[in-house]
Amino acid sequence: MLLLEVLIEHSTHHLDRLFSYTYSGKKTIGAGFRVLVEFNHRRAVAYVVSIEDTDKDIAKISDEKGFIVQSILDVIDEQQLLIPELMDLAERVSSYYMAPQINVLQTMLPPSLKPRYASLSKPKIAYEKYVRLIHREETGLTAKQIEYL
Repeated sequence: MLLLEVLIEHSTHHLDRLFSYTYSGKKTIGAGFRVLVEFNHRRAVAYVVSIEDTDKDIAKISDEKGFIVQSILDVIDEQQLLIPELMDLAERVSSYYMAPQINVLQTMLPPSLKPRYASLSKPKIAYEKYVRLIHREETGLTAKQIEYL
């Protein structure tokens, strides 16, 4: 199981801190990914800031933290959106201007990547996959396979 520290999309000063969630799914996840969480009985988008691998169960983690730790609802992205340098820049800008870090991220990013639940209806990220051709042999291929080739 993974223990995630995330920034929630709400940009008020008293929520400018990390919140803990767990994840035990199969999707790839890491720092800089957007995740869907339940926060204050509503769905919210959050950015993963750090991850810790643990063998403890949710009850044990909740006892240690002193509050009930929930699981995330879903991983939104297929790959990391924010590299460590951008997260570091957001943290430094946030502390310099005394602004919530999530506000800085909302300002830095284009509409479809913003940490807001409403941004999920914006245009999606286009992922491209490339393949490398090993040999150009056309015998035994269908017409569609030859067209791809």
